[in-house]
Amino acid sequence: MRIILFTLFTLWTSCLIAQDIIDTSLLIDDIVIQQNRLSSPYNQQARFIDIITNDEINKSGASSISELLQLNAALDVRHRGTNGVQADLSIRGGSFNQVLILIDGIKMSDPQTGHHNMNLPVSMNLIERIEVIKGPAAKIYGQNAFSGAVNIITKKNAPTGVNLSLDYSSYNTISTGVSAALKTSKSNHLISYNYTDSQGYGEGRDDSDGYGQNRDYNMHHIFLQNRFKLSQNSTIDITGGLLDNKFGANGFYANPDFMDQYEEVRTGYGAVTYKYFINNFSIRTNSYWRNNKDHYVFIRSNPSVFENNHTSNSIGNEIHLSHNNKLGTTGLGVEYILEDLESNNLGSRERKNLGIYLEHEMSLLNDRLNIIPGIYFNKFDDRSLKLFPGIDLSYTLNDYTQLYGVIGISNRIPTYTNLFYSSPVERGNENLKDERTLSYEIGYKAFYKKNVLQVGLFVQNNKDLIDWVKTAEEEDIWQATNFSQVNNIGIDLSYRSDLSNVTGYLGNLILGYTYISSSIGEMDDPLISRYALENLEHQLVANLNIRVIPDKLTLNLVGRYNDRVNLNDYTLVDSKLSFGAEKWNIYAYANNLFDIEYKETNLVVMPGRWIGIGANFSIR
Repeated sequence: MRIILFTLFTLWTSCLIAQDIIDTSLLIDDIVIQQNRLSSPYNQQARFIDIITNDEINKSGASSISELLQLNAALDVRHRGTNGVQADLSIRGGSFNQVLILIDGIKMSDPQTGHHNMNLPVSMNLIERIEVIKGPAAKIYGQNAFSGAVNIITKKNAPTGVNLSLDYSSYNTISTGVSAALKTSKSNHLISYNYTDSQGYGEGRDDSDGYGQNRDYNMHHIFLQNRFKLSQNSTIDITGGLLDNKFGANGFYANPDFMDQYEEVRTGYGAVTYKYFINNFSIRTNSYWRNNKDHYVFIRSNPSVFENNHTSNSIGNEIHLSHNNKLGTTGLGVEYILEDLESNNLGSRERKNLGIYLEHEMSLLNDRLNIIPGIYFNKFDDRSLKLFPGIDLSYTLNDYTQLYGVIGISNRIPTYTNLFYSSPVERGNENLKDERTLSYEIGYKAFYKKNVLQVGLFVQNNKDLIDWVKTAEEEDIWQATNFSQVNNIGIDLSYRSDLSNVTGYLGNLILGYTYISSSIGEMDDPLISRYALENLEHQLVANLNIRVIPDKLTLNLVGRYNDRVNLNDYTLVDSKLSFGAEKWNIYAYANNLFDIEYKETNLVVMPGRWIGIGANFSIR
């Protein structure tokens, strides 16, 4: 009842604000979406794009990037623990292998498995914003942007000083962080370290190992960033990060009866980005290396029973060009990626990926009609040449409203786990075909004063989807298979407004809703699927900020309703109370306020009410 009242309240205030607004500024109209070739302001994008702003990040009660992403409808984040210790991300009913994750345009995809894509060595206090592109994005980002992309933009202009943070929460969970920044006339430098330790949630188990419920974890994050201004027209960024996580994996990947799984993950990356622009021409180059080491054991106290050791590397080089001309703006990009893997289970593997992009943006009918056709050519050395065309269209009705349409083809190649994994109950398949999707979308956008509304209707025809299947319940072996065709039809809705003009005691209101209807095509033999049709059918998110004492004391409330097709639906409320000034802040939060029992996967029960306190201090 309380969440129903809360949702009705937020809907009532959103209707009220639409009646009387006097401020003429937009909430996020000055944000330029950071695509690698063609970049344009948020309110000119011919796609459904959501932004998680720095203000929303600071006010949220999220303790990790994965928890932060749950504030956005259509982003389906499935945790197997707290603080983002292990999480999978999908968009619009896709799988965790089908979303491309980027940090400042650098690809974080792992060739071994999508389970590692959320291993991100960046703490939340370093994020400027997160750009969420919904729907296939191969013509923008290339291979594996199958159902969407998430680009995490870090802060590049932090003032000179030191920031300290401390957080203590349920189950003896303690998080500490320190970052130092130096800003000069020609450069910016930042270094950050974060540490989290927890005994894990649960009622403790009487076992000889002393691990309780085997949900304990220990995490270290290190991040470095340097920006040098070479001239008025050029910059070079040197960034890098390291994540080191050790955690009990109670029921993470096998039947929940197997409580003693354990995993260690170490992920590092380094990147050099050069940008140059002059007149109507710009160039951007990226050179990067990503390394991931994964050590998994089935029985924590006895690794010899079954263990996996995987080390993957991705080395990439990209060059992106754009040119403004009489016909519009032309973008061209080339990328080359070398992926290799050393594994006691998957063997020694290597593959090379060459991609070429071409896009052109043009405006017609007095700049009311915007057209962006594009194509991505892709060639893996062990697969045939693939072409992924697409076109984005938008038509401006007036100063405030816009219609858009998107058609695109995307592709995902199998991971090494899909191809070669072997365990007592699983078998990979070296003959897997690529996953393919053809997507259509039409939508409406309205930007009026401090209101932003987006509505999108989408259809995705997915073919040759890869899943782990078997033919009968009593059989033990799961086989990786291109098992069927899956069609997704859905609606996305996003609305945000600044309610401060109604009363000084209200801040931002953000509403999001996604509905997805999925259907599997006919199969010759009935199969039991491990991951297909696990999507959220209904997802509603309401985020409201209340200024209890304007500029001093704020209360942030987040309500989330999730209805997953294969699990019970649930409603969660998170809250965070913050008090502070420019250089300091203290806060308290309660997530899952009403202590609801729920699962985000079919294996792991999530924790109940989680309470914490913390503080941030800046020395400048």
